[in-house]
Amino acid sequence: PTVTLWALTDNNIWSASQTSANLTFSWNQNWTYKIVANWNNTCSAWTIIADWTAYTLWNNITSTINATSLNVGANTIYICVKNAWNQIWAANTSITRDIVAPAISIFTISPSSVVWANSAINFQCSESWYYKLCKWSWCTSTVADRTTLAANSPINVTIPNAVLSVWSNSIYLWCKDEAWNIQETSWVVTK
Repeated sequence: PTVTLWALTDNNIWSASQTSANLTFSWNQNWTYKIVANWNNTCSAWTIIADWTAYTLWNNITSTINATSLNVGANTIYICVKNAWNQIWAANTSITRDIVAPAISIFTISPSSVVWANSAINFQCSESWYYKLCKWSWCTSTVADRTTLAANSPINVTIPNAVLSVWSNSIYLWCKDEAWNIQETSWVVTK
């Protein structure tokens, strides 16, 4: 049989607020179909999204794939079709579920107390995409704003003395992944 994948509303399920994606498919036989995530080559195990269901030739089927049915990370979704002799064919697509914020590793903040000198932070984010370094919690004073970032690559950012106020300065670091999951940390630099 020929299985045709017509549409997948979203091949990325990002953030906890995105709860599902819709998969539309058809094929050229009057058989049964089943949809599974991350199968075992027989369509009999792993996560069942839709169990064996009768199908009429060339009708488009739309099935909802709930985020809770997927593992965090890459998931291969299989549309299995079975004939009267229990022979199984499959087509597949993939959906990535990312609801985990990147981790921040700070190596040094130096110096944490300044008079005339600049301060600096050396850190890395566990996922690629974006980081932002600000003074104050609502980012009223941006120190660094970068949209390209390699995962687990050490980054050194200077905090210019000129942006620091006398006394205590709350400095905030955000790492954001492509799914817009955000991790934040903060520390104080005294001037």
